[in-house]
Parts: sequence; structure tokens; C-alpha cells
Amino acid sequence: MVTAREIRIDPDDWESVISDHLGPQLIVAGPGTGKTEFLVSRIADVINSGVARRDGVAVLTFSRRAAGDLRRRIETALGGSGVPVEVSTFHSLALRLLEKGAASGERPIPLTTPEQVGLVGRLLQAEDPDSWPVTYRGILGSRSFAAEIADFLMRCSERLLSPSDLEERARDRADWRGIPGLFRKYRDALIDLGRTDYGTLLVSAVEFLRSPEGQAAAGQFDFVYVDEYQDTSRAQAEMARLLASPHNNLTVTGDPYQSIYSFRGAELKNIAAFTDDHPDAVRIVLGRSFRVPAEILESALRIVAGGELPGSAGPVAPAEHAGSVETYVFDQETAEAEWIAKEIEHLMRTQDFDPSSIAILVRSKRELLNELSRALERRSIPHDRPDARLVDHPAIRLINDLATVAVMGGSLPTVTPGEASEADRSMRRTLLGPVVSAGLGREREILRARRRSWAPWVDVVRTELPGHPGMADLFASDGWATERPAADGFWHVWTTMSGLGSVAADPERADWRMALTAFAQVLERQAERDPTVTLEGYFRLTDEEGFEATPLLSHRPNHRRVTLTTLHQAKGLEFDAVFIANAVEGVFPDLRRSRRMLRPELLSPERTTDPTAQHLFQVQEEMRLAYTAMTRARLRVVWTATAAGVDQGEHRPSRFLVAASAGGSLAQLGPPGDVDGPPVTLREGEVALRRTVLDPAQAPQTRLASVSVLCGASQDFWSPQTFAGVPLPGPDKPVLGDKFSLSPSQADSYGRCPRRYVLERRLRLGNAGSPYAEFGSLVHEALELAEREIVGTGKIHADLEDALKHLRDVWAQADFGTPELNAAWLVHGEEALTKLYERWPSEDGIPVGLEEKVGAVVEGVTWRGIVDRVERTSEGLRVVDYKTSRNATRGDDAAVSIQLGFYAKSIAGSSGEEVVGAEMWFPRTKAKSVTTRPLDFDRLDEVEAEMSRITKDIRNENWEPIVSLNCKRCSFRMSCPAWPEGRGAYLP
Repeated sequence: MVTAREIRIDPDDWESVISDHLGPQLIVAGPGTGKTEFLVSRIADVINSGVARRDGVAVLTFSRRAAGDLRRRIETALGGSGVPVEVSTFHSLALRLLEKGAASGERPIPLTTPEQVGLVGRLLQAEDPDSWPVTYRGILGSRSFAAEIADFLMRCSERLLSPSDLEERARDRADWRGIPGLFRKYRDALIDLGRTDYGTLLVSAVEFLRSPEGQAAAGQFDFVYVDEYQDTSRAQAEMARLLASPHNNLTVTGDPYQSIYSFRGAELKNIAAFTDDHPDAVRIVLGRSFRVPAEILESALRIVAGGELPGSAGPVAPAEHAGSVETYVFDQETAEAEWIAKEIEHLMRTQDFDPSSIAILVRSKRELLNELSRALERRSIPHDRPDARLVDHPAIRLINDLATVAVMGGSLPTVTPGEASEADRSMRRTLLGPVVSAGLGREREILRARRRSWAPWVDVVRTELPGHPGMADLFASDGWATERPAADGFWHVWTTMSGLGSVAADPERADWRMALTAFAQVLERQAERDPTVTLEGYFRLTDEEGFEATPLLSHRPNHRRVTLTTLHQAKGLEFDAVFIANAVEGVFPDLRRSRRMLRPELLSPERTTDPTAQHLFQVQEEMRLAYTAMTRARLRVVWTATAAGVDQGEHRPSRFLVAASAGGSLAQLGPPGDVDGPPVTLREGEVALRRTVLDPAQAPQTRLASVSVLCGASQDFWSPQTFAGVPLPGPDKPVLGDKFSLSPSQADSYGRCPRRYVLERRLRLGNAGSPYAEFGSLVHEALELAEREIVGTGKIHADLEDALKHLRDVWAQADFGTPELNAAWLVHGEEALTKLYERWPSEDGIPVGLEEKVGAVVEGVTWRGIVDRVERTSEGLRVVDYKTSRNATRGDDAAVSIQLGFYAKSIAGSSGEEVVGAEMWFPRTKAKSVTTRPLDFDRLDEVEAEMSRITKDIRNENWEPIVSLNCKRCSFRMSCPAWPEGRGAYLP
């Protein structure tokens, strides 16, 4: 280990050190000490002083966000105009170097993550299983294992390990047997395809820089600067060294305590090894923080104390302003989220905090994120969800839908039923969206026109939407989505789709303009990486979890919003106040033994299989993450956790939360105390007044004054007849009009629960449909088509083969969500028809009527229905109703069935013949034969009386709920007054 010359400097000493440009230098800096500002100042000085030209400086960092920020700060420091300074990510510079080094001058095209996994998967499928450990042989063809291998190979490349190097290491690890051979095949496949991946890209850049041609290319830069050096991989560190090797003018900055990306291949030892690689290096330590005050810095150091963390920036003098660290423990996650949102609202209103100066950080997106977002939303606090992707914005969803319709919107059988359903779903969104603005009724009319003959959508649009010729032109050919580069396809949509420009220009749709602009930039960036990706291909790739689908610029119109993100994503940012939420042991720190099956972390020579050493490394990484998160704050850090509650299992506050607290004891932690102070929002003001009114300890005049304010306030503030947090009552007018009709199915629904009936059947609330209803409708349609062919022939029923053929035909219009679900439900339908026809319940019933419409008047109200089957027997007519549920109706209930009774009475009245039987047929029960349930004709009087009662109750709008086992599956239970959880919506 070489001991470097070390210089500790305060801000007053910067000027003399900044101008010392030559040689290798390591800038070690604690949080908020200004290492990036120091780097920018040095770059500006080396150019302004004439020591180097703008194009003779290379600045490297890790993300496009960081590169863009550095570029802006450097250009601001330089002022004026000129050749831009080379500020880029390692991968971006590697691409340009290899482009210069290639004989053809072509830039290598990196694989996206899904493409890389797909390539590895194809190679694995061709592998000899005997070459692999027995534990992996059964999963060689799985996509999850392909993803594991692809990640492992990426880590090998980041550490500059060749297949031969891996083969050497695999001798000590039996579970790696088979990977070195695949690694060689993978590298060969990349060459054959003319592609690369992001790990191999750096390896290729390093190999190029080691060549005379590479050193000549590196010679264009007289100075090389690297920010956040603690996050470099071995390949990146070697690339930086080789870039600077012609002159050795290399300056890197970093903080060992902020190294948090080991899972991405970052090697903390790169900082320690810098002086070994550069024996004449100078170690410059920035000793004072501009951002982090003593209270926060001391608390952060308590977390890392005793962790034996390698490396250090040395003692850092805190910022001069005051700060605070608070730790709170709640008994419910909802209480934790609500308090954070309330506290942020107070910060914004009472202390004038800008929303963008506040952050809520969580360890994982899976934990508490949605609850926090809902709490912020209830207070109308602007915030940015980290899981909201650009491709999910309605503007970009529209582009995706148009591409889907163009590609899959042909007529059957030129497309599969699944593709047709996907195109129809996309077209529905397009029709109901702001560009077309078709009402719900009009949308259904257009969809029915499409399904009458399964005409291609281009013909339907030209016929039904003559005012949108541009849309028809888009659907006339799919080449713009499947053949052109994605950016060109998007431009074609923009210039062809009538109405899109006017919607984007709407002053109320600034978010659409931002989204479309950001999307154009994303596609341009995609074209630089791989111009062969089409618009349809791009959207297909975004369905993969690993695909990068985030915008270059935010598509949100309001940048003044609270940051709600993960601890890792907050790296490099700074805020006035930071809330670290859900600090629960097991979540943060996350000490799972291994995140990957193949253990790629063991590729690092510093990592061992010793459980104690592994545990120590994981604890150290989590300590650094906590330290980094806390030191993002300038004024205030708040740790929160939930100890335990009915909405989660046993929780224990994190050891980090305990260490951050000044008390240092879990027993001393609890929720924040009630702070008596004036209300800061209208809702808090209303609540305070109501509490005063109801508090007998208050003076009478105070209570009277509160009543006066409550009742005298403008309706713009609140209504004295409503309460904060309680929904306003709905319109107090009848649900039914003067004329309405009923049906037996409505009567059955009303009989189960009048309240659910009116909400679902009359107000059309809840789910619009269910797969069970769709299934029943399709089976009934197939039965009608099959049986209608034998009416008048004397046959009892159709042939099974004909019925199954009709079933498959009608299934072309099935829409259960995915082609796989469509196929699965078709199997159920085939099973039901096979059982029905092989075990037909009627021995002498010849069909004389199918789907017969019937009607009657009960208590002045028209009842209507459709009878599935009317057949003639030797004794008279029989009514049959097909049922597709798995469970048969109880015999006692069927005996007084309103449906069967109404059908029997109506058919008898319309035909003039006696109806001697009425049955329900259930072909999907577990019984070997088809289960039947008959109507008891001796109890028809009871049926008619029940029909009369239900008709009167519905006409009188009696919507009282009925409690039963059906309540378990009711989507309205949370607002039903029959249940405790629903009564809050009906407070007087």
C-alpha cells in the first residue's frame, strides 16, 4: 500500500489548490463539502487559464442526470460560448471511442436488458444439461434463470473477468460449472450479431485503450476528471486510468461512506487502490460541510459507529447553521403516513418550505409507498411517484394504443382472437380519450359495428368516424409502427393523427406537451443506441421490467413537488427536510443473505463465503445507505417506523432509527406528542372549532363564538351541515324514472340485496362486467346457434361436434383479458357442452323455441325476459333455463324460482298451451350427470306474490341492505350502513 501525500483544506484554501492541475489527485470529501463544486471550479480554471482547451477535457460520471447537471454547471462557470466540454457517462464515452476505433466507423449497438436476457435464454436452451450442475438442469430453459445468467455475465465484465478468468474461479465453486463455456458462446454470439451489452462495452473500451490506437484516441484529452469515484466498477476505474495514462492528469472525487452500489458492481476498494495505481498521487480532503449541520452529522455518525467501515473522509467540520434529527414510532402504517403528510403540509404553510425542498425516502418501492402517496394526495400536496413511468402517461398510452390497433386491428381470421381483443381494448381507450371524445354510448355503437362483421378497424373508422381521416390513414398500414425507426414512427403519428396537435396545445394539458416532448427525446436516445427498434418494438420492450422507460426530462408540468423515492435514487440530491419512512428492521437494513442465486458478489476478491464476513459487508453497505440518506438534509431529518399493528405483522423499529435518536433506547421512542398550536389549514380550523363546540370545559362564550364562526363561514370554506373527511351526500332525487321495466334476473338480484341491486343494476357502479357473465353469454350463444339448426327436424338436440364448432366460432369475440385466459375459458366451455350433450337431461323434449322473448305486467310495471329453450314433450311444453355456474341452486329455492315461474306463466299465456315443466340445467357441477332443478307448479301463487312484493318495493325505492354471506364478495361493503366499516359515510 502506497501512502499518498495528504492535504486537508477548508473553503478558504480552495483557490490555491484548485489551480494545481497536474498529476493524479484524489479528492476525498464528506457529505455536502462541495466536491462537485470543487471539481467544476477546477475544470473552469484549467480552461480559463489556458492550460487546456475545452475539447481537451473529459469529465466522466455515472448517470445522464448527473452528466447533465455537471454540464450545466461547467458551462455556467465558463460563461460565453464555445466548443462544449466532454461531459458524459462511462458508457457514452466508451461508445464514441469504439466508434472512432472501428474500421467502418460504425457505433456498436448495445443490447437492451430484455434483448440480452433473450439472447442468453436461446443459448441456454441449446446447452448440454450434463455440462451444468444437476440443480440447474431443470431450469436451463426458464427466463428467470436466463436473467440470472445475464446479470452474472454483466458482473464478470464489470470486473474485467474473461471466460478464462471465470473458468479459473469456477474450479472452487461447483455451482458456477457451465457458466464459463456459456460465457464464451455469449461473447461469440455478440460478435456474430454485431452487438454488445453494457458490460462488454466497457471491456471493449478498456481493450481498445490498451492498444496504440486507443492511446492515440486518449491523447485528445489533456485532463480527465471523474465524479463519484467510490461508485466505479473495476472496468470503469481502469478505463479512467487508461484515458489519463498519456499525461497522468487524472482527478477523481469520492466519499467512501457514500458507496452504496456494490450490487451494481461498484468496488469501494478503487479509492483505496488509487494511490497504488498512481504512486505519485495527492490525496486532498475537503474538511468542511456546507450543507450538513452538527446535529445531523453527529446522528449519522452514530449509525456507522462500530461498523468498521473501510475508508473515510476523515473528520468533517459541520455546517454552521442548526439542524435537527427526530425519531418517531407509530402503531399503524396509516398513522405513520398520515403524520408525515400532515407534517409536510405544516412545513409548507408555516415555515414556507418549497415542496421541492422536501423528500420522503423509503428503502423499497414495495413498502409503504402507495400509502404515503395517498396521504399526500388527500392534502393536495404535489409529489412525484417514482414508479410512474413516461410510457404510462395518457398521451404516450395513446401512441401505444394507435400502434396496437394498426398492428392487431385486422379482421378475423387474419389476426388471432387475442390480438383482436387487444386491438379493441386499445381502440376503446382511443375513442373515449380527448382526441376523439366519443361518449360511452357512441363508443359501444362503434364497437358493435366492428363486431357485426369483424371488419378491420380502418374500415370501421372510415364509416363510423368520417371526421377523423388521419386515424384511418394510420390504420391503413402498420409499416410506421413495425418497420420504421421508433422516432420516425412517432413523427408519422404526430403529423397524421388529426386532433392530436390541438389536444396537446390545450392550455389545460401542459402535462401532455411535457410528456410528448420527453417521449420524443427518449426515442431519439433509443435511436442512438439501436436504430432498428420500431415503435411497436419499443412498446413491447417497455413491458419488460428491466427495460429503461423513464424520460430524459420530467413530463410533469409542476416541478415544485415533494420527492417521494427510494434511498438509492436520492443519491446526489439535497433537500432542506428529509423523512426516512418505514425504518423497520428487516426492511432497512435489508440483510437478506443473497439476492441472486448465482452469488455474483463473490466475483469480487474481497467477498468471501464466510457467513460472518458476508453479514458484516451487508451491514456496512446498509450503514452507508443510511448515512447517505441522512446527509441529504440541510435542516431536518425525521426517521419514522411502525412497531406493530393490525395491518401488518410483527414489526420492530430499525436499529438505525434507534442509533439516530439521541436517547439510544427503543423504550424511549414513540409517536410525536400532540402540539397545541393554531390550525394551519381550513380543515384543521373546522375540526378545532367543532371540538371547541363539543368541549364542556370551554367557556360558554367561546363555544358560542365557535358555533357562530362555523355557521357564518362562507360555503367556499366549509358547510356547517357536513364534516371534514365525510363525503358529501349524493343527490336527493329518485333513482327510477316514471317508466321502468324489470326482469327475473333483476328480481333475483333485488331479493339478495336491494342496496347492491340499485348500485350495480340501476346506478351502474362497481365492475362493469365479470368473466363469469362473459362466459355464460358465449356458451348460451353457442347453444342457441347449435340448437336452432335442428328446430323442426324432430331431433331432441344437436350433435356435440356441431355445438363445439359453434362454441369455437363465437369464442372469436371473447375478451377475458389475455389470449391465455381466452383459451382457458374456452376449455371450460368445451367441458360444459361435452357433458351437456353426452348426458342430455331430457329424453323426449323436442325444441320448438329458442331465446324466446316474453313479457308480462305486474303491479303496473312491465316485466321482460328471454327463455333459453322451450321444448315440447308428450305431456305438454317444458321451459329450460341453462346455467353455467359450478354450484347448482338449492332445490327449495328453485321450487319457488321467480325466473322459472315467470317464464312458465308467460309461455303459457303467449302460446295458449299448457306448460307442464320448468327446469334449470347445470352442466358444470361435479355430479356425473347434468344437475337439474325443477319449479314446483303447486307453489306458483307464492312466486306471483313475491313478484308483486318486489315490484312494489322497487317502485317505492326501498333500498335497505340485506346482510348475508354474499356480503363477503360485495364491493360496496366499505360504504354500506349495514356494516361498521361503512357507517362512517352516513354520519348525521
